[in-house]
Amino acid sequence: MGMKNLAQIVLVTVVQFIACYLAEWGVAETGIILLFVLLWQGLFIWLFIQIRKKN
Repeated sequence: MGMKNLAQIVLVTVVQFIACYLAEWGVAETGIILLFVLLWQGLFIWLFIQIRKKN
């Protein structure tokens, strides 16, 4: 992954963390949401890389 992809993952994760913090969610809920955000972002970046390789 390039730096652009890592920066995107970090940005989205930080924004989601701030949203969870402002909503006053607990640590467990915030952790689960952040885990899913990381998995989701990683999946889409991997898919985009695979699509670029085919083209």
